[in-house]
Amino acid sequence: MTVTLLKALVVFVPVCMLLAWSLVSFVRTKTVWCCVQMLGGGCLSMVVLTHILEAIQLFPAMQWGTPNSVGHYLDLSSAILGLTLFPLGCCGMRSGGLRRLLSAGSKPASQS
Repeated sequence: MTVTLLKALVVFVPVCMLLAWSLVSFVRTKTVWCCVQMLGGGCLSMVVLTHILEAIQLFPAMQWGTPNSVGHYLDLSSAILGLTLFPLGCCGMRSGGLRRLLSAGSKPASQS
């Protein structure tokens, strides 16, 4: 087992937990922010999968680990998207929930 494979497998567990958490929250609420967060989690899992594929040398035509190759740009773009979309989805969900609480608290009580 190579060091790259071991590192990728160690990181695979928390990334899968993030993706599962995003998927559950999307199924529960079905908001745009949950979808953005889920896409970010999917991109982060793509980063881990590219490192696993690099370590086991599957799909050698992708030239994993070499600069200016398809595998390098797939890994880089997935990392950038994942590290942008996942926190954006988390922040959006928190601000949306805060906005709902504030708007519910400012409504006058109905008179019966």
